Amino acid sequence: LIKDFYPGALTLVIEKSDNNKPLKLSLYNIKGIMVKEMKLSDEITQISLSEFPQSGVYIYHISGEKINQSGKIIVK
Repeated sequence: LIKDFYPGALTLVIEKSDNNKPLKLSLYNIKGIMVKEMKLSDEITQISLSEFPQSGVYIYHISGEKINQSGKIIVK
């Protein structure tokens, strides 16, 4: 699902691989506090992470009817 991450531009690109129903993206900081939650209904979604501190570790969780994916993003 995560297609690209552009750390210099702080942009995350998420591409849905099939026609799932809308997905939900949750982003958490390293302390486990949710910092962003949004529905992903477009085939390709670009998310700007510039509103977060420029450095840190974030955990993402993408969930939907047929998908459940988690991982981490390190912003330097």
